[in-house]
Amino acid sequence: MSILPVRLDAITGAEPVSDGEITGEPSVWHRWRHSPSAVVGSVISAAVIVVAIVSVVWTPYNPLAINMAATFAGPSAQHLLGTDQYGRDVLSRLMSGTDATLYAGVVSVLGAAAIGIPAGLYAAQRGGLPGQLVLRLADLVYAFPALLVAVVLATDFGGSTLTVMGAVALAFVPVFARVTRSGALGVLSLDYVSAARACGVSRTRILRRHVLPNIAPLLITQMTLLLSVAVLADAALTYLGLGAPPPGASWGLMLEEAQRYMGTDPLLVVWPAVTIALCVLGFNLLGDGLRDVFDPRRRDR
Repeated sequence: MSILPVRLDAITGAEPVSDGEITGEPSVWHRWRHSPSAVVGSVISAAVIVVAIVSVVWTPYNPLAINMAATFAGPSAQHLLGTDQYGRDVLSRLMSGTDATLYAGVVSVLGAAAIGIPAGLYAAQRGGLPGQLVLRLADLVYAFPALLVAVVLATDFGGSTLTVMGAVALAFVPVFARVTRSGALGVLSLDYVSAARACGVSRTRILRRHVLPNIAPLLITQMTLLLSVAVLADAALTYLGLGAPPPGASWGLMLEEAQRYMGTDPLLVVWPAVTIALCVLGFNLLGDGLRDVFDPRRRDR
């Protein structure tokens, strides 16, 4: 009679031995260094974050300071990226916009995760009718575009960064709910989880000690990918007048103002557009790199 191996850590709570220690699989750091997406994405994302942190305490000029004597000045030693129609330093406004955009994106993603992850865990753990109700509610929320939600919120509360964050977060909740449910179902079907249930371990303890740690890489990857979408959505909604109003420094607002002067100074459009593209590219590459590192099937390929 064969005896099935049981993971004692599922019952006792002891820390499991990693698969890499048993099979000799390359470490996470080794896989990270050999993933071009992870390396390039990390460099770009780190640069964006550093600029955002620096802009909180220092910018070359006051991003809101008007100098009508220096309007449409080209790149120079005094103004590395030139000035806009009001004589404001473009580099300073881009730096200040980095802080505002990342703040809106991070808050949106974390807010969506705070609602979507518990909902997905509940749907996976309970199953049946309660689980289906959660999925149908997620489908209902997903049916409303973020733009429509932002218009409704802006009508009631006015255009602001809070309006953008609320609209984007609501759009991301169904994504987190479905991703979390899918990952949790895979873990809950494993033998050691069944053994833990047979030993009387509570549902909450199983979710906290075994499900969440196993799906954490999946959730972190999803957060990184959605952060790039949130950055793009913030710029788009602000461009449409639903975000922070003038004279605040925001990438979307800079694009909206610069389009009127494309014939006079086309660089005013180029700088924020390139900045948005680099930021979105960086977080997208970082998310793809995380999938390369943590997904065994992608590693095999």
